[in-house]
Amino acid sequence: MRTLKITLLMVCMLMLSTNFTQAQDQAERKIYRVHEDQVKLSMVSEYEAIVKELVALVQKHKLPDLHWITLVSSDSRYSFVSPIKNMADLDKPSWIRELAEKEGQ
Repeated sequence: MRTLKITLLMVCMLMLSTNFTQAQDQAERKIYRVHEDQVKLSMVSEYEAIVKELVALVQKHKLPDLHWITLVSSDSRYSFVSPIKNMADLDKPSWIRELAEKEGQ
């Protein structure tokens, strides 16, 4: 009986150790930039119209490597989530600046 308990314990430890080693894969790590706008309920329609204009400009100028997901909560918070390669990307000029330069030309 004692050998059975020790064997089961060893098997469980072995199974758990393989999960820990696979969970540390550096290539799968993702970093995201999150921007949140809190919009007053009376201004939601105007805000959405401005965002639609912004999306139209982005499509018009075809900015490279620009991807984001928009989330909307019930209390009119708009969150924009976009992937970044590393924390140094936060120091680079925003795509908004590039878009403004292209639209100003």
